[in-house]
Amino acid sequence: MTQSSTSRPRREMTGEIALSHDDPMHLQSSDHPGLHLVSVQLNGNNFLPWKRAILIALGAKNKLDFINGKITAPVEGDDDYINWKKVDYMVTSWILNSMSTDIVEGFLYVDSAFQLWEIINQRFGESNAPLIFSLQKDIANIKQGNSSVVLYFTKLNRLWDECAALAPLPLCGCAKSKDLLEMDSRNKLMQFLMGLNETYGSVTSQILLMDQFPNVNKAYSLILQEERKRNVHTMYPDSADVAAAVVQQGKDFGNRGRGNVSRGRGQGWNSTRGRGLGRGFTNRKTKEERAHLFCEHCGYNGHEQKECFKLHGYPEWYKEYKEKTGKGYANQVETIENSHKGIDMASLAQELMKYMGSKSRTLRIVKWWQKER
Repeated sequence: MTQSSTSRPRREMTGEIALSHDDPMHLQSSDHPGLHLVSVQLNGNNFLPWKRAILIALGAKNKLDFINGKITAPVEGDDDYINWKKVDYMVTSWILNSMSTDIVEGFLYVDSAFQLWEIINQRFGESNAPLIFSLQKDIANIKQGNSSVVLYFTKLNRLWDECAALAPLPLCGCAKSKDLLEMDSRNKLMQFLMGLNETYGSVTSQILLMDQFPNVNKAYSLILQEERKRNVHTMYPDSADVAAAVVQQGKDFGNRGRGNVSRGRGQGWNSTRGRGLGRGFTNRKTKEERAHLFCEHCGYNGHEQKECFKLHGYPEWYKEYKEKTGKGYANQVETIENSHKGIDMASLAQELMKYMGSKSRTLRIVKWWQKER
């Protein structure tokens, strides 16, 4: 190349050329050949994102003119040739540093940054048809799945950007160009909504029923608000839902207790191994310890719901205890039976609903129930 380089702002200082900071030929003190401008390395399969990253980085360094042909090599021996060669080598090094070690060796013997850029584009960027086909297929098949709305939209937006870089829309100031942009925006909206999970069906229907379709960014904002609202609802469930869950768990626990009355062999109230009340009832508490206890099932003090014989049934060791204690045992059983007059589960549910007047109370009941289990 023998064309002269473009004119540059400069000023004379003690016989040397002092370049302006806006001059593409100017190098900062921090610039060096080992500098890595981008975090993305070209590996042969990521040409589009790599190219975009390199263009942004070289644009920030004001060195794009070295790869787009606007700055060409001066005549060898010209005053500008040495400085041009130095900067061109620098740009070439930056591009080579952004390539993986598996492919960089095939580009080491190029003559200039412009030539290097041309060869890279020819090898990785010319066959657009298969890549466009692959991108369009990914766009058609992408689904949210287990991803968050943010992650799903980010993946989809990346596919749109890569597809637009390969096949950009023809833009002009005419009305047809505006219609084309609106059609592209509507297609993106449909693609975004189709990939969402079925749980967002109600919000999707509301968007589709709007008189004027929002752009995809507005639709994304609406879906994101719905996701956040659901996350808050999960953290602070409705009081009625919690009450129903507590009541159902109480029924399940009672059923499990009745089913295990004769199966236990040494744990809790259903044990048959004990030789009396002291051994059989492994979790037995003293009178003082039971004074503050309250049974939610029968409404009496002195025991908890998980120990309520009225709910779970009487253990078999009562029979053995009766044989040993005689009449005293009978009186004791009568006393226990009288202290376990219960209420049904529907009444318990109503009482819970009356009690739970706030989210904080709901959370306290949930924590209490988990602890009691």
